Amino acid sequence: MASANSSLNISSNQSPLILLNNMSNLMSTKLDSSNFMIWKLQITAVLDAYSMLDHLDGSIPKPNQFLTTETGIQAVNPEFLVWSKKDKALLTLLYSTCSSSVLAMVYQQQQQNSSTTQSPQATFQGKNERPTCQIYWKMGHYAIDCYNKMNFAYQGKNPTKKLAAMASASNLHYTQNAETWLTNTGATDHITANANNLSPQAPYQGQEQVSVGNGQNLPIQNIDNNCSCYFDAKKLLIQDLPTGRLLYKGLSSNGVYPIQSHLFHSTANKTACVAHSISSDKWHLWHSRLGHPSSNVLHNIFPCFSTGSNSKSVIEHCHHCLAGKMHQLPFPISNKTVTSPFELIHADLWGPAPVTASNGFRFYLVFVDEFTKFTWVYLLKHKSDTFQVFTQFRAMIETQFSLPIKILRTDCGGEFLSTPFNQFCSSKGIIHQLSCPHTPQQNGVAERKHRHLVQCALALLSQSKLPLSYWSYAISTAAHIINKLPTPNLDFFSPLNKSTDTHISTGLCPNTAGTVSTPATDLFLPTGQIDFSSPTLIIPTSSSNITISTTAIAASSSPVPLLNTAPTPILEPISIDIPLPNHISHPMQTRSKSGIVKSKLTYAAIVDYTITEPPSYTVASKHSKWCTAMDEEFQALQQQATWTLVPLPDSKNVVGCKWVYKLKHHSDGSIARYKARLVAKGFHQQYGVDFEETFSPVIKPPTVRLILSLAVSLNWPLRQLDVKNAFLHGTLKEEVYMAQPQDYIDHTHPHYVCKLQKSIYGLKQAPRAWFESFTTQLLHLGFIASSADSSLFIYKDNQVIAYLLLYVDDIVFTSNTPSFLDHLIQQLNSTFDLKDLGSLHYFLGLQITRSSSRLYITQSKYAQDLLKKHNMLDCKPASSPSCPNVRLAVHDGDLLTDPHAYRSMVGTLHYLTFTRPDISFVVHQVCQYMSTPTTTHLTAAKRVLRYIRGTFNHGIEFTPGPLHLSVYTDADWAGDPDDRRSTSGFLVYLGNNAITWSAKKQPTVSRSSTESEYRALAIASTEICWVRSLLKDLGIYLTDPPILWCDNVSALAIASNPVFHARTKHIEVDFHFVQERVLRKDLVVKFFSTVDQLADIFTKSLPTHRFLELRRNLTVNVPKIEGG
Repeated sequence: MASANSSLNISSNQSPLILLNNMSNLMSTKLDSSNFMIWKLQITAVLDAYSMLDHLDGSIPKPNQFLTTETGIQAVNPEFLVWSKKDKALLTLLYSTCSSSVLAMVYQQQQQNSSTTQSPQATFQGKNERPTCQIYWKMGHYAIDCYNKMNFAYQGKNPTKKLAAMASASNLHYTQNAETWLTNTGATDHITANANNLSPQAPYQGQEQVSVGNGQNLPIQNIDNNCSCYFDAKKLLIQDLPTGRLLYKGLSSNGVYPIQSHLFHSTANKTACVAHSISSDKWHLWHSRLGHPSSNVLHNIFPCFSTGSNSKSVIEHCHHCLAGKMHQLPFPISNKTVTSPFELIHADLWGPAPVTASNGFRFYLVFVDEFTKFTWVYLLKHKSDTFQVFTQFRAMIETQFSLPIKILRTDCGGEFLSTPFNQFCSSKGIIHQLSCPHTPQQNGVAERKHRHLVQCALALLSQSKLPLSYWSYAISTAAHIINKLPTPNLDFFSPLNKSTDTHISTGLCPNTAGTVSTPATDLFLPTGQIDFSSPTLIIPTSSSNITISTTAIAASSSPVPLLNTAPTPILEPISIDIPLPNHISHPMQTRSKSGIVKSKLTYAAIVDYTITEPPSYTVASKHSKWCTAMDEEFQALQQQATWTLVPLPDSKNVVGCKWVYKLKHHSDGSIARYKARLVAKGFHQQYGVDFEETFSPVIKPPTVRLILSLAVSLNWPLRQLDVKNAFLHGTLKEEVYMAQPQDYIDHTHPHYVCKLQKSIYGLKQAPRAWFESFTTQLLHLGFIASSADSSLFIYKDNQVIAYLLLYVDDIVFTSNTPSFLDHLIQQLNSTFDLKDLGSLHYFLGLQITRSSSRLYITQSKYAQDLLKKHNMLDCKPASSPSCPNVRLAVHDGDLLTDPHAYRSMVGTLHYLTFTRPDISFVVHQVCQYMSTPTTTHLTAAKRVLRYIRGTFNHGIEFTPGPLHLSVYTDADWAGDPDDRRSTSGFLVYLGNNAITWSAKKQPTVSRSSTESEYRALAIASTEICWVRSLLKDLGIYLTDPPILWCDNVSALAIASNPVFHARTKHIEVDFHFVQERVLRKDLVVKFFSTVDQLADIFTKSLPTHRFLELRRNLTVNVPKIEGG
């Protein structure tokens, strides 16, 4: 018997799995929104046949999860494990019978349930049991709050039309009162259990029933179709349709509209029944038969029908006439109630105006306070001024009224969706409510205010016979008038009186006529009311500060502010009388009529050269700090024995000189010192006479990043040196004669010239001479130059290893022995005049911040100076450096008249790629059009600046990790629309650190995508070979060969397969060295998905989401580290 039971249990446990395998054959229909009954019939039969229906309906109870033994130890219940396994199998079975749309609903409901479970506020106060939904009997909410109350999957595809309203838990006490009848603003029919409330009563002849919350269907006994209900925010009106008589008037209470039965007198109902005459019935009958004509047409056909009040009320309350004339369904009235001023502010922007105002305005911004209905109007010249105006408006509210703005309601206009606008609202605690797209009704207060202002302004312009170009003055006056006129929204109080009643000062003194100036707009507005019926209106014609002189009525003033930006000096106003087009003379006495004329004021610009670099010696000689800097430079030249004074030999060239001034700044932007340098005019030199070789190597950017990465990985210190007057230490091989510096001429030999013994700044061979001098000294100290980069010097002696980077006169070095660094500084200082700058923090414009475990490099100061130079500091940031999927071409746009600014901008952007790989591709693109830039190219370059404006704190990060090389390569085949050349891109990692990258157009046209990908592979292989040789010079040997990741299968096949095909013969042979490297195991080429291709950012303009995804692997937002 036991064996039989066990076999039965095994079969019952396995039945869900067997059923799951056969479900596709047993269930022909999957559950969707329209076939619940069919699905239920099938699934019930199947579950019953496999003896699993008891598990679902709860007949089989859920076993306890744990069992307690006699010793008190809890153990897992085996029966619970069997039950749980069966339960999960049945859940999988039910999921397999649902369509994708139903599964989405199930997932959404699960998410909602989980969030409800986690919220402690979800419990109902005052009740011991949780509420139950009447739709699908789930606990936690009523049907009125059910997410699926309008879902056909739960109610059926054709629910009954007579569905009773479901009251929430908070309103249950109303329904329990027999004397109260609740009405619903959204109901088509109102239901009552008391037949005495219906008069006249008519027996119901239909078959429909009323479905109530517990699922029962109740029959309909009597109906009354002759009543109409009107709802507003405060009251309820019930009107008899045939007579138009008011039957009941009540007030709202707690968000509902109750009808008190004892107030609903039967006498009124009887009166309504009497007034329901046969005449009105015939009117309604023929009105319906003839297609709902107007009352006049119906009276013309049937003169017996009078056009009195009865017929008019009938035709006005014909619901079918209203439905036929509706363009869309009515929007519900907002139920938002405020209790204090500035709790809710409505705002909207109007414009651009069809006619630009005479004072240059094209937009206006309106603010309306929900509580006081007070209106503020700001005239704008540009749409982008919205954010600045709002900040000023908020400051004015808090300063003048001492009240905060709690909620701001606007539409989804771009002026309200900018990042600074949203950040400002968040920082000030202002809730920014946005209306749905294409739904201006949700911002109806501001929209209706626009209509009110415009209509009033047009009426004023029409009355005064002024052209539309004066609309800005009319709008300002209309706002002033509206604020002082009573409005039915405030029970016929004016907004000004409402603000006075709530003890809010308007900020201006009453009974005072004057002017309010706005310096930024150069406009003076009258605080009193402008009389547009006056024969003249004096209007300014220029942007200078001019008073608007009008006939002003001394009245209570109201603020009508305009755009007020950065403060500017306000000149004394000058009145200028400009007659109107009809040249009507006026009796006003003006200054010009009296012969009073003021001379025009002019201002002289004064530049502070203590914070600005002087352009010439004449200017610098007037400031003591620059004179001190020149004296120091001249003394240094004398101490170095840079020249000797000699008479000028015959047939020798003389080079001029000049003083150049430079402010040296710290990394935080503060002034470090004043630098004056005597520079030779190298353009006076002649080749073969006073110079020959000029080339001087400098350190390569990948070498700098590689050394910094190694220093972080090996935990070595980084030190920095600066050589004072570095070029003065270079010895010249040629005879060079230079004129004596200005104002430092030797009085004993004024006609002598300087025969240069050492190099000086400005000479063509000066960098080469300095490099040779410094290199000779390093070789004497035991350093050797790297064969991969001649500006990298390596020192190895027993256990001491040191690396030194040289970039002109800036030196960075690191070592595994910190004491050796101090010894090296002493040795170099004995030969050169050095300045020890301590730990590395600012080098070649790179801001370097180091913590205990990582190192950050950024160029934020350089980027900020770049934005300031091109007046882009206040530009709107862009989310990506280029427009997605846009390719530049040579002939796009119009040629720039002055390409110098473009070339300067692009050149400075190129250096920014030192730490910004995310802009490499777009900078490579704009660099291709340096010779003939166009407006399109300038726009593309400015977009890069906009992108930098939002990310100038971004940089690269170096972290310690294993030393292995990996390379990502990609190519954009025939991406250039002008010559159809492909763009190659690669990214090289040393461990976790990106040390070199490139975005470059290929030199030849590729005939296939395979060829372009293979060329990119070859270019990346060349770079990785150079990196390996550099690491070899540094004494670092990698255990594993570098890995080249490529997403093109054909290119990988060419690199790995020694057999060539006819279609690959046109590829140059020199690119096949990749294959040799692979065969020699110097490289390993592997395939990976395009989705993971990091080099994709270097070959094309990407969509924003893809660009941001790849950028996260390249740059970081560099944090501020204390002491870093």
